Amino acid sequence: FLKNAFKIIACVDKDKQLLHKYYNAQEDKIVIQPFVSRLPLIYEKIEDKTEFQKHIVKLKLDSSKKILFYPAQFWPHKNHKYIIDALDLMVNKFKNKDYHVIFCGYDKFDHLKFLKKQIEEKNLLNYFTFFDYLEDEEIITIYLNSHALVMPTFVGHYSLPLFESFYFKIPAFFTKDLLDEDLRKYVFEIDTKIPEDLVSKLLDIDTNKKKEVENLKNDAHDFYKSFCSLDRIKKTYNDIFEEVIYFKSMWK
Repeated sequence: FLKNAFKIIACVDKDKQLLHKYYNAQEDKIVIQPFVSRLPLIYEKIEDKTEFQKHIVKLKLDSSKKILFYPAQFWPHKNHKYIIDALDLMVNKFKNKDYHVIFCGYDKFDHLKFLKKQIEEKNLLNYFTFFDYLEDEEIITIYLNSHALVMPTFVGHYSLPLFESFYFKIPAFFTKDLLDEDLRKYVFEIDTKIPEDLVSKLLDIDTNKKKEVENLKNDAHDFYKSFCSLDRIKKTYNDIFEEVIYFKSMWK
């Protein structure tokens, strides 16, 4: 398919380089165009933002807690256990009970049962909330009330939740050395072999790096507005279609 494709869409430059390296895809065929979340568009169309207050009650969000959000299906490679281990340290070693974790996604291969057993064994039931699929406005509500996005996944050079965190100005923690180079500067990277790394960095941003966090959130938001803009999408596909039309003009 890559050999015969007119154009190949890659979301970030790192994917483009890997397509060229491992599949011998022609670099001049590969166009960078990220997938774009619909949540910012939905949010901007809702005139009365107070509507989201009703979802706070429905979802039973505790405003007294610092919510850590991880929207991901329950695959083992998504590494939810890393967050569980980090909360175990936070609560039972450092005696810090300020945080609450929200997981949402579909269960895969009964992995959710394993995660819940881990949480129960560590006496952390009061620090975790699980949701299945949520409505768009419910997810937006969680973003608006989250302290941080935490994504300790083992795969992925970008993600829609990461872009969403940029838009909603939520600090993002992502697996160290995994993201595309253009994205790494906008996140706090975490060593997914060491749960203590997440703990120390969470505590650090709350005490020593408040100004840095604010600047990072603003920079990430500006990046999102440029990188994921509708104007960019229109231009990308318009350029492709114009090239197709030009080539078609060469024959009857």
